[in-house]
Amino acid sequence: MKKIIVLSIISINFAYAEDLLTHKHDVQLKNVYNDKNFHQGEDTGSWSQGIIYRGEFSKQINSVEISLLPSFQYAQRLGKSHELSDGTYAFDPVSKTQPRQYHKEGLALKLEYQNHSLQLGEQWLNLPITGLDGTKQLLPTYQGIIYSYVPNKLTEMSFGYINRYNPKDEEDFKKLTVAANESDGLYYFNIRHRFTEGVEAQFYNGYLLDMYNHIYIGGTYSSKISSNLSNNFTLKYFNSSAIGDEKIGDIKVNYYGVMDEINYLDTSMGFGYQKIDGNQNFPLIMGIPARYFINWTQGMFNKQDESSYHFNFKYKMDKWVPGMDLTYRYIYGDNFKTNGFDNREIERDII
Repeated sequence: MKKIIVLSIISINFAYAEDLLTHKHDVQLKNVYNDKNFHQGEDTGSWSQGIIYRGEFSKQINSVEISLLPSFQYAQRLGKSHELSDGTYAFDPVSKTQPRQYHKEGLALKLEYQNHSLQLGEQWLNLPITGLDGTKQLLPTYQGIIYSYVPNKLTEMSFGYINRYNPKDEEDFKKLTVAANESDGLYYFNIRHRFTEGVEAQFYNGYLLDMYNHIYIGGTYSSKISSNLSNNFTLKYFNSSAIGDEKIGDIKVNYYGVMDEINYLDTSMGFGYQKIDGNQNFPLIMGIPARYFINWTQGMFNKQDESSYHFNFKYKMDKWVPGMDLTYRYIYGDNFKTNGFDNREIERDII
């Protein structure tokens, strides 16, 4: 059994202009309590307070806008230190302790001209391979260079090269790693297009040097049944195949996922199914839970041949606290083996 509770997230946004220099600031205060209980093995968890700052200092020079994007993240443990990592707060494997405090810093340079932009340095990404997991106390970020182009209101695309990753529980940037094997970088192309109101599709191709080529195709269909009732239907497909030096072997893995969500007033309920099909586990950079699976989970649910069944329930609490939701997730996974024996896994999350 696993439980995670995000107690409070408060965001403060403000902006102002002075002598053609524009300032934008976003400050997020984040209090996270995480409690994990296992039928076998030692329980773990953490309680911490964090602050995440992201700024933008921009100046217009002729038709080009130049921006500096600094960031700072800081967290302090409030509860006792556990001797096991809980996956949410920083952990020192040598001393087997959770540090009292830790922090991250980042900086990026961004150039914008009409509907083109180029950003160099720190990147806050939420794409099929490079996910952004908001349930961690401090957020993982990346380093690289990204070119983005928005030709019209319906289409957006980007090309990028990412060569460093700052894990959720560490302070320094490192090479991208899969199963303890390092890669010199990731080249990717991403395009998203809205065909009609409620119908969207996305195509992504990521080339992780000397490991694998990763293709993602996804689509969503949203329909309004009545003034209070709507439905969201999602289909997702991944394919990973070995390239270059094949550092993680001759990988051939497919992923299939479907999710249907019904929304009524302030309540939503979702049912989903996903399947891993291939000759090994679905590969994940630095063990990041796959944000682009049909459902975000604390556990990976990415094991070879694994099938998993998903149930979500969400209630919007805007009447009492603006922007606050209460979410319950249940995931059951089976049809995989551990050390040659049939196994299953169950996860329950309250957020």
